[in-house]
Amino acid sequence: MFLRTRKSRLHHQTDPDNTPIHQYSPFGWHYLNPGGIDRPRLHNRNYGRLWHAHAATGNQSFRLNISQFLHPSLQFALQPFLATIAETHTQVENGISVVDIVDHYRKIKDALPRYQRDTLFAAVVNICRNTATFQEVKKIWQSDLTEQYVAPWKALSEKSHRGIDPLEPDYTNINALTTYCQNLPDTTSATSFPGSASGELGKVGVNVPPLPLAEALLHSAAVAKDPLWKEIFLLSRKSAWNTSPHYHGSLWSAVLRAAGSLADAKGVIDVLKEIISCNVLWQTIESEDYAIAINAVTADDEYTELKELLGFFPTPTVTNLRHRYVELRNAEKIPRNDKVFYHVHWLFRTRKPMHFLPRREYFDYKPSTSKTENVTQKKKIKDILQQRLELWKKDGTLPADYSEQNITVDDAKDQTIDRFKKEPWKKKIFSKGQT
Repeated sequence: MFLRTRKSRLHHQTDPDNTPIHQYSPFGWHYLNPGGIDRPRLHNRNYGRLWHAHAATGNQSFRLNISQFLHPSLQFALQPFLATIAETHTQVENGISVVDIVDHYRKIKDALPRYQRDTLFAAVVNICRNTATFQEVKKIWQSDLTEQYVAPWKALSEKSHRGIDPLEPDYTNINALTTYCQNLPDTTSATSFPGSASGELGKVGVNVPPLPLAEALLHSAAVAKDPLWKEIFLLSRKSAWNTSPHYHGSLWSAVLRAAGSLADAKGVIDVLKEIISCNVLWQTIESEDYAIAINAVTADDEYTELKELLGFFPTPTVTNLRHRYVELRNAEKIPRNDKVFYHVHWLFRTRKPMHFLPRREYFDYKPSTSKTENVTQKKKIKDILQQRLELWKKDGTLPADYSEQNITVDDAKDQTIDRFKKEPWKKKIFSKGQT
């Protein structure tokens, strides 16, 4: 009729912080009952995810569509032109070619402000990625924009080579001082063009191109395997334009592939150093491009530098790099470079521990013989004595109580029985089990 109330229910309530019933349950995390895989990289180190895989192409053209860098008003104004570019990017329709787009840019560039002109030029550069069309863009870059974006930095590097502070103005020349003050970056203006490297990145603001232009030039030159990639890359570093910290891994992939394909070992070393200094995500760069790049390093000095840089690579990157390197080498898509190839294998073996295989443990097991040797002292004691005596005679440390007549030991049993009857110099050998 009435429900009995137990005393345990009334007086002994469970403390949820102390009871193991709660600690080991799914409601509270405990180290003995994690409730899921804690740190999946640690537990599943043999199968990578798709974005970590060695042949993933998801990052190939990420963040390289130049239209997303345009200001909304500029994008609205240039909508017909961008539509034409989009058509050309996929396929040539209605008789429109890349040459027509370059000619159209040449006609309208003088009527545009500087930022609009540069960003529009970036959109043009972004579609000229093969060797033939890139030459047209290269001519425009060298004729119109090199004087503004390249020449000042070359002058600064020459000054720094002569031991002069490159950013220090010439105080004796009033024109140079005025130019220096005008070129200082405007950090207070909130109306600067978004994505441009002038206000936030450059030490000399006017002489730094917008970020879309720097990215498009470097990517297209690298894809076209044009030597201009080296010049743009050197200017992109932190010491000049300072645009390299903003580059995505897909852009670094193209640069590494270009350096490796052109057999520029010094360029490969410089690019890897910049990647490390910019903290680029390792998994966003394709393993094939890593392999093509480091395979170009043959000289001993550069190989020593490369070994130091490969030490920064994380374990998943080393695993995928080795896997892809083997595939490229077996397919004969890259020249043979045994030195780098075997170093990558060594790096992989030292980084990634072997999987636990009981069968391998069984076949590799070799029983130790040290215990049996210790127990049975039936070694050639006479030979051991002879070696010790020769050594002591050679060193001049022969014991004072040594006599030539009493050096025979019959057996281990006799040796044990007569242990305390022997002279002190024999105790020195046998009392502590020395052999």
